[in-house]
Amino acid sequence: MAQAGSAPGADSRWLRTTVKVLSVVLAALGVLVASAAYLWVKPLRLLLEEPIPPDVSVEDVHFPSRDGIRLHGLYMVGRPGHPVLLLCHGYFKSVVEPFELACELNRLGYQVLLINFRACGLSDGRFTTLGYREVLDLLGAVDYLRARLGDLPIGVLGISMGAVAAIMAAAECPDIEALVVDSAYADLESAIGKKLADFLRLPFLVPLGWVSIRLGEWISQGNMAAVRAVDYVDRLAPRPLLLIYGELDDYLPSDHRQRLFNAAGEPKELWLAAGSGHAMARLDHPREYVQRVQAFFGRHLSSA
Repeated sequence: MAQAGSAPGADSRWLRTTVKVLSVVLAALGVLVASAAYLWVKPLRLLLEEPIPPDVSVEDVHFPSRDGIRLHGLYMVGRPGHPVLLLCHGYFKSVVEPFELACELNRLGYQVLLINFRACGLSDGRFTTLGYREVLDLLGAVDYLRARLGDLPIGVLGISMGAVAAIMAAAECPDIEALVVDSAYADLESAIGKKLADFLRLPFLVPLGWVSIRLGEWISQGNMAAVRAVDYVDRLAPRPLLLIYGELDDYLPSDHRQRLFNAAGEPKELWLAAGSGHAMARLDHPREYVQRVQAFFGRHLSSA
């Protein structure tokens, strides 16, 4: 008598079902990774919606990046002969981020240019590169200011990605005479590595995160390994540098601010804003922030 056992073909049906399930799971993961890759290099178009203060004169301007992309900015006319400050926003932001700060600095007499990096705000371009090609945008803005204002001294204030682009641009552009860099990452790859570990939580998901990052890098034609402010900051001296970090910044690895400060030449200053997170010092300490920035540029940028 034949012993009872598995129904004929049960094993093969189980195998086919398993293969189908795995195929669906892998396809879903592929779609998820590809979608994430696109989304992290495709900024939202944040537009300025708040009313322009009546005591500030704002002009829409356009100019080319050094690779030809048409960029948009806001120009605020200051007092005749006063230096010009170029303000640069962070990742996935726009001129909205430093707008209130720009108004305060303009009221102090500075000419101010806020720029939208590529793919942000009203600027052309499809993708961000987290500082790699944004260097060309910042250099294009300096070219515009030189053509418009002649030899007026230029200072730059950058936030996060904008701070990194400012350091890298200033390393090859002596027209930038003084820099305030707020929450700059020393190198992009280790900053992203920390955020992946924090966000994904489960270690086995981190490799998928890196696949998404590399795919996004390919989509945007960026180069994360080249975005290393720590390798450029020593070229700024003897031009002055003010580094600003939030005491509680949990976006960046804890050693980033010290690496940048140690690598920079003199003169250099560091302000660690008490109780502040990443790029939040200007909001948590608005009066002190403006006072420190004004004092720094006042010492190092002479009026015509």
